[in-house]
Amino acid sequence: MNLNATLFAQMVVFFILWWVVAKFVWPPLVKALDERATKVADGLAAAERGKADLESAKKNALSKHYQKHVTKVLSVLLMQRSALNNQRKKLKLTHKLKQRALLPKLKQKQSNKYLVQEMRLELKWLHWLLRVLSKFCVVKLMQKCTQAC
Repeated sequence: MNLNATLFAQMVVFFILWWVVAKFVWPPLVKALDERATKVADGLAAAERGKADLESAKKNALSKHYQKHVTKVLSVLLMQRSALNNQRKKLKLTHKLKQRALLPKLKQKQSNKYLVQEMRLELKWLHWLLRVLSKFCVVKLMQKCTQAC
């Protein structure tokens, strides 16, 4: 056998094999690899969107929860404040009526002072509670906002 003819035949067979692989095998293989890469990229993007959606849902749920409790507390405080104002008006009215009825002035002053002191303490307490709750809610909302940013 001739070494040049064998080498030439091997080169021809190699180029035919290379052409068959390049023409029929390589394009589907590259296509499958590209499809797999896009599926992986889409899956990672979907996971990131899911994480972001979960975080936003948690933030919305917490803010709604705090808002619900704050509105309840504020409504109770406002009702108590209006009740105290009504009670104060009634006391003033009864005080005027008692003065007109010429009851002993000393007894009236002492009882009214006591009631006014009670009302002042109650209003101070309600005012303090409102300030504390509003500061608490503002701090919690600021913490949530800073965590979100």
